[in-house]
Amino acid sequence: MLHRLRSATVAVLLVVLFPLLLPSSAPAVGGTSGYPSRGEETRAVTEKAIAEGAIGVAVRADGSVLVRLPRGRSAPLRSMPAETAIRASQFSAESLDSLSKYLASGAWFPDAQRFPYAFYYDAATDTIVVQTGAPSASTLSLRQQHPREITIRAEAVSRLSGARTLDGAPHYGAAQLFDGISTCTAAFTIRVGSTNYGMTANHCYQPGVDITSGPYYYGRVVNRPPYPAYDFTEIGGSSYAGRIYSGSATTNKSIRVSSAASACVGCSNLYFSGQSSGEVGGLRVTALNGSLCDADGCTYALVVTTGPQRPINGDSGCPLFAKASDGSAQIRGLLSGSTTTGSTGYWENWGTIAAHYGATIVTG
Repeated sequence: MLHRLRSATVAVLLVVLFPLLLPSSAPAVGGTSGYPSRGEETRAVTEKAIAEGAIGVAVRADGSVLVRLPRGRSAPLRSMPAETAIRASQFSAESLDSLSKYLASGAWFPDAQRFPYAFYYDAATDTIVVQTGAPSASTLSLRQQHPREITIRAEAVSRLSGARTLDGAPHYGAAQLFDGISTCTAAFTIRVGSTNYGMTANHCYQPGVDITSGPYYYGRVVNRPPYPAYDFTEIGGSSYAGRIYSGSATTNKSIRVSSAASACVGCSNLYFSGQSSGEVGGLRVTALNGSLCDADGCTYALVVTTGPQRPINGDSGCPLFAKASDGSAQIRGLLSGSTTTGSTGYWENWGTIAAHYGATIVTG
């Protein structure tokens, strides 16, 4: 028996994002996890200080608390333990809010589109810490304008996408896709004219339906060819890059795409990378004239492979590829279906896709 390999099984993902909290919200409390000895007592002190107008709190190694009051604050805090250190900040509440909003605007940062950044007020140093992987030249003007108020840390930051199951833009091939009903896998990125598109199997999704990868919008089916004559389709509406995920089904590893060519009979040591199976190698092409027929009808001229492991539900649309000597991916096609026993896979050939759309492969 053989079948198309979308999956209606929904994996539950726990996604933790770290939103920016400007000083109009309660300032974040640094270092409050794992209090050395007094646990809940220390937590109560920090929460009380914030409630009474402190702009920041830090917990020292011995468990004591350092409280920063806004510049010009005259009213003392009530009922603080004797060992609590209370210090005036260089910032007023207004100046901290203003500088934080300036940082959030990105107006100071010419590389904001290329390098993510994050920042927070650190009560221990009484500065705003800015973290970014950008070159030091990109933050030079900020350091010159605010030498006392800002601490720059050369630390790259991310929103924790970059994984097969949490693929944010620009999107990679071999990512998990979901439309609320079916789970499939992205294939690779093609270029038609001057526009990049993602690809997946045509049987997975209908036009006009939002496709996501975890919490991230991946796009919608566009320029859908007749189905089941063709079991591939473009996805548009976002940005797409020349890389595919490799490794396990939950990987954050990826490899660049370096080329694409049609599959050939006898070609061996091919790979696929699906959201259910992860990366699997050792495939061999046995035919280029396969047909897959089901209740929808038949799809013809498919690449037929055998190997140590067949693709499984949820892998539909995943890329078939060889690896170059540098480990990059050389695309050969995308998955239509497989047998449910044995080890046979059926794949749309890269040559068919390229000819239908007049497409070229996007490389990384």
